Amino acid sequence: MPTDDRKFLELVTENRNRILRVCRVYAWNSADHDDLYQEILVQVWRGFPALKETQFANTWLYRVAINTAISFTRKLASSTGRVVHFEQADLTRTIESRQTTEDNRRQH
Repeated sequence: MPTDDRKFLELVTENRNRILRVCRVYAWNSADHDDLYQEILVQVWRGFPALKETQFANTWLYRVAINTAISFTRKLASSTGRVVHFEQADLTRTIESRQTTEDNRRQH
């Protein structure tokens, strides 16, 4: 397996739970959850070759996941006629608080 492919898989594996949390917050049902997860991976794959600062890879992946989720939700809302009101900062805090709660559970 080429080195870049291996690094990509390591990054995605390391951040799998973070990606899943983003999907749970932004997706409306399990089918949307799966579609969003796949779309996030596609966007990470597309942008991965341009990633220069590998020490910021986790943060970069998280931002790609959030931005992809926001775009996904907006597209889904416009195609279904739903109205979605959200503040990105509020959703980010929700995701981060869930992560902290899950991390605390694992430590105990």
